[in-house]
Amino acid sequence: MSEMIKNKYLYFIIAGLLIIIGIIYFIYTNTHISKLEYDLFMNQSKTYMDYYDSLDVDSDLLDRYILYALIYSDNENDKSKLTSSEIKSTLEEIFEKKFSEEEINNVGITPLLMDNNIMQNYENNEYYIDKESMTQSKIANIKIIVYNMKSFKRKGNNYTAEYEKYLIENPYDVLNYYNDLGVDTFKVNSYLRGEGRVKDIKELVDENYLKTKAKKLDSIKVEYVLNKTKFLIK
Repeated sequence: MSEMIKNKYLYFIIAGLLIIIGIIYFIYTNTHISKLEYDLFMNQSKTYMDYYDSLDVDSDLLDRYILYALIYSDNENDKSKLTSSEIKSTLEEIFEKKFSEEEINNVGITPLLMDNNIMQNYENNEYYIDKESMTQSKIANIKIIVYNMKSFKRKGNNYTAEYEKYLIENPYDVLNYYNDLGVDTFKVNSYLRGEGRVKDIKELVDENYLKTKAKKLDSIKVEYVLNKTKFLIK
């Protein structure tokens, strides 16, 4: 009888251990981030976040996505004019959200787009950045937002990154700071002349500059989903 009791206790102990091992395995497989996943995320999300300030505005309209697509395309592809079809394709390479050409074309020029020198050619269903109106003084007054990642977590197929948000109020401050350090600032000068990309400034500034010179605003969380080998913003 005592042998039966011992076997019963042993059975419960083994069953309990298996359950614990199963729970640990489930948590591990649903939260573990491999080096390949991490490198893939860092490579893709860094580019996405260079233009995220276009979305991080007080607007629930589709205009902020149009702004994002144009600034992204201008910096990444040197293309500052996009049709509604091209805007849709650009966005769906980055966001999980689906868009329609008709919705995009019907947005028109909103105050947000106007403030960012975005114009529309109604005949061609095309939006474009009006670069001719971008004077040096106007460029110098454009505030630059930089997102610095603090943490990156996974839960199943969903990923969450937390970023510290920094404001660069005067791009000439970046120029002077890195000139004093003896760093090549050709690309910063090009941006300030209207010939470069805001991405070049965001790639130049390091954590030391952000923490000592830029203004820290707040923190934000951005959710991603992994679709095969492509991270998309949710």
